[in-house]
Amino acid sequence: MKKTFRLLLILALACAFALPAAAAPENAQSDDVSGGEPAPFTEGIQAWSAKDYDLAKSIFMENAEKGSPQAMTALGYMYSRGTGVKKDLMTGAHWYRMAIAAGEPYAMYALYELMKSEPSLEDSPGEARSLLKGAVNKNLTAAAHEWYHVLEDEGKADEALAFVKKCAGEEQIWAMTTLGTKLSQSQDAADVKAGLELLNKSAAKGDMTAHYFAGNAEKRSGNVAAARRHYEEAEKQDYAPAMYELGCLLLDEN
Repeated sequence: MKKTFRLLLILALACAFALPAAAAPENAQSDDVSGGEPAPFTEGIQAWSAKDYDLAKSIFMENAEKGSPQAMTALGYMYSRGTGVKKDLMTGAHWYRMAIAAGEPYAMYALYELMKSEPSLEDSPGEARSLLKGAVNKNLTAAAHEWYHVLEDEGKADEALAFVKKCAGEEQIWAMTTLGTKLSQSQDAADVKAGLELLNKSAAKGDMTAHYFAGNAEKRSGNVAAARRHYEEAEKQDYAPAMYELGCLLLDEN
């Protein structure tokens, strides 16, 4: 989650929480001379899934010209990654900026990641950080997770801890797992108990890493049966560290 902002995330979330298309700029040009509506954005997703990138780009472009922030974001992704088009970071950044102006929070995070890898794309110092914070303020979970790591990397441990506690209180899975893991590694029994409660909540929502760290905490406490149950749940999702720990437990039993 921390590293890559994939198109599937953009498109899936954009479809699930689609915003109304913004009004097209007065000077927008379109190939749709008939004045009819473009093909639905979802058809662009289908074309993308079928690797018909020319069709996908055409549909995204038509929707972008009609003011769709999701289509602008998709075009930003295509150009910034060179997927189906010639890679052009400036053009990718342009489309992300258009999407941001049209109110798309996912484009904020996408442009942040692009600037993180290519700082020269920033219009001004600190722009990338501002974009990330803006995405956090728009309640984008991926951005919140990244912001936590930024605070930690900057040595702002207290601020990072306060932030992860806030996000855990909102039951963001990454935050419950992160905070739960920290607490479960404490020497204080009350912290360990609180950490396990958070890890169990996160695990119940399907986080295999929460199962793994809960298993580790139970193992340290001598609760081998509980540890095994957690490792087995993570193993079902092919989580390699849990497979290793489960194998060790099985060997110890023989």
